[in-house]
Amino acid sequence: MLPDHAISRRDLLAATTAAAAACLFARCRSDSSPPTTRPADHSTTRPGDPDSIIDIHQHTTYLGRSNAALLHHQYKMGVTQTILLPGGSPVNTASTLKGRANGLYAGAGTVDTCIPIAQEHPHEYYFAANEVPDLLEAKSRIEAALKQGAVCIGEQ
Repeated sequence: MLPDHAISRRDLLAATTAAAAACLFARCRSDSSPPTTRPADHSTTRPGDPDSIIDIHQHTTYLGRSNAALLHHQYKMGVTQTILLPGGSPVNTASTLKGRANGLYAGAGTVDTCIPIAQEHPHEYYFAANEVPDLLEAKSRIEAALKQGAVCIGEQ
């Protein structure tokens, strides 16, 4: 049993995700840049608008899915903002359960596959920083992703 002051991994992830979504919401609401324009059959929607839908958990290259298929899926679902969660580096170690726990099992892309989508679709796609925590370079890779615009650290 955990001590009264301890927080479980699940609770930490839930709180982090909620905080990231709140920050995304607040940042987009106060942002003075123009809203994202959806294709002609969709209205222009921003976080906080009654019709906004924020997906806080999507992966690139999931089970071999192309970026075009990801974008199409989100569009068809009516998602207006998406946070892309990268898998960690493809390593086969005990900490990744022999590659099953860092995105390899489902083929989730690393942060390098998330950044271009976020850059090509500002105000619609955002990305998280992530790395296998026990790699020596984990801290520097997470810091680098945050400096490149990651809105949270996720999928640990």
